[in-house]
Amino acid sequence: MQVWVRQTLSFRQAIEKKIETEEGLVRFPVPGWMWDLELGRDMYDQRMRHIRRIDELGFDGIIFTEQHYVTVCPSPNLLVAAATQVTEQAKLVLMGNCLPLHNPVRLAEELAMLDNLSRGRIVAGFLRGTASSHYAFNVPGTEVRSRFAEAYDLVVRAWTDENPFEWHGDHYDYSVVSIVPRPYQQPHPPVWTVAGSAESLEWAASKRVGLIAQGTIQGANETLDYYQNYAERECGWSPTAASRALNRDMYIAPTMAGIRDRFEDVIVPLYMQTHEYEMPNQPIPRIAELRREEYSPRSYAYRTVQGRGAVGDRARRSPEQVAADGDWLVGDPDSITEQILRQCQACNADTMIVRPEMGTLALNGEVIDQLDLFARTVLPVLHKAQSKQSA
Repeated sequence: MQVWVRQTLSFRQAIEKKIETEEGLVRFPVPGWMWDLELGRDMYDQRMRHIRRIDELGFDGIIFTEQHYVTVCPSPNLLVAAATQVTEQAKLVLMGNCLPLHNPVRLAEELAMLDNLSRGRIVAGFLRGTASSHYAFNVPGTEVRSRFAEAYDLVVRAWTDENPFEWHGDHYDYSVVSIVPRPYQQPHPPVWTVAGSAESLEWAASKRVGLIAQGTIQGANETLDYYQNYAERECGWSPTAASRALNRDMYIAPTMAGIRDRFEDVIVPLYMQTHEYEMPNQPIPRIAELRREEYSPRSYAYRTVQGRGAVGDRARRSPEQVAADGDWLVGDPDSITEQILRQCQACNADTMIVRPEMGTLALNGEVIDQLDLFARTVLPVLHKAQSKQSA
């Protein structure tokens, strides 16, 4: 079993002296005047030390995400380029590049470069992106899916076609495409996506792309099973556990007493929070319109589980109830180990993604302390389980 660490790359550290907004959150877009040059410089220095430490601890992958106007990583490719020089073993997982926002030929070139710089450790994650990013880049909601699909096909052909070719599509038009360098991994880096709508799950199955699911155990299983069933019924292949992954927020402490000490003040506020940069009453109506334009009535009709429940209901739960829901991993090392093994078995998934970096938790404090504890106590058990399964 593999464990990948998801990074948040929050803007908080670089503007912490200037946050004075309601509930300590900042609306999209973050205004440039909030940026603190000295804090920002130190934050990136600390980030590189953090990435090096995750690699040293033996985690299987490190995730880099793309967000615009709300986090400090608008270009995960740039950060991964730096990470290739401070890591040796971990996969560098781009989760991901938002295809509708970018030039797909340039993206194919950059990812091939990164694959060579890392000597074949790149995992290429492709996403549609958020409605706020589509708003920022002026991408019509009605074109998001078609842009994504065409860009993906163009990237893969650029990776795999060894001869110059023309491309004349609905969204992209090139007289010649012929990229160098070629990807280090052949025919190209492994590709994953995060998806929940029926349309996106069907696309992932049709392209044999690995799938990361979120939500409760039941909700994630429904998502993965829709993908699995469509692949087998319509696409002529059967995804294995190696193509199925779960994404979880995590809080681990040495003892359950430590969990209970931090539950009300730290875990409950984080558990109720969706995204630290989103405020109630989204101030830009067009973003909500873009969300609606992307989906159809059938997008989530396959689900019997919708959402995470009311905020008030989540706030009243105990650590054990939060862990039982499954969209969070909460507990001491023994409990976290049991939760991961149980969830991966229930969802037939071979990769668990954990995110201990949330809210105001200090990167060089509680976040790295959690990863150190996890690496000492949980990771060896999961790797041993993987070895037994392979044997």
